[in-house]
Amino acid sequence: MVIEATNNPFEALLEGKLDLALICEPIRNRKIHYTPLFEDDVVIVVPPKHRLAAKNCAAPEDFATENILLYPPKSDSTLLTKILGPAGIQPRKIQEVMLTEVILEMVIGGLGIAAGLSLAMVHRSVARQSPGRLRSGIYSRACRKPHARGFLSACAQVQTAALDR
Repeated sequence: MVIEATNNPFEALLEGKLDLALICEPIRNRKIHYTPLFEDDVVIVVPPKHRLAAKNCAAPEDFATENILLYPPKSDSTLLTKILGPAGIQPRKIQEVMLTEVILEMVIGGLGIAAGLSLAMVHRSVARQSPGRLRSGIYSRACRKPHARGFLSACAQVQTAALDR
């Protein structure tokens, strides 16, 4: 595990610093192999009595008056770069928070709202709305190392089992 590679995993793969990288955003590069893992709902996380809790789906405009809680760096935020930015929406405030548990507690406390994968954000005290799905997968370079091939094989088995449910 190379924490320093978090900001640029593709470069770390190409330089041989990483064997594998778990990534949500796909890229096209012939030197890097992509193995799909799963798709998950992207959800908005709001307190139960929040105005968005009653909506089936949120629109970009719904975020304009909100304090948005998201993982750093905000420049990597799918919500900001792919949804709100193209719609010309700037949230009232953006706050970067490192831990999912802290984000959820802040939401429950009414300090902001968040968006993320339902697997990470499911919590019985918050309402969830689904604006879409996000694909996650593993990128690897060549995958010649036995431990990397074994890991990819195990992931493929888990993926197949999940799809069969």
